Amino acid sequence: MIAHRATVFEANSTVFLKKRSYDLPPGSRASWNERAKLGIAKLACEIDVITTPEQFPSILLRAGTTAEDDEFVEVHIWGPLSVRAVERVFWKASSQYKKAFRLELRDRLRKVDVELVEAI
Repeated sequence: MIAHRATVFEANSTVFLKKRSYDLPPGSRASWNERAKLGIAKLACEIDVITTPEQFPSILLRAGTTAEDDEFVEVHIWGPLSVRAVERVFWKASSQYKKAFRLELRDRLRKVDVELVEAI
């Protein structure tokens, strides 16, 4: 549903470009089909033969002390997006979100056959 209109960026594009005076270095962005290459280029030193698939989310997304310190791979999707384009939503527990909000989200997602995965 999104492959033909999505690109990936190695970091928060706003922070990344601002730090580099809006000069985009080669290799910092990739098409959806080339996203694995971008991930490897960014994170190869953190992945080895004993890395399990369950560890990938915590390698791909790390909350910093501020939003500017967050580490992640950013996906840009051009054009409209509806819940029908979503297969799964990952929820990382946080004290700032109440249990009722999480339960409401889970119930709404179930109605449209979208899985809510609660990350540890």
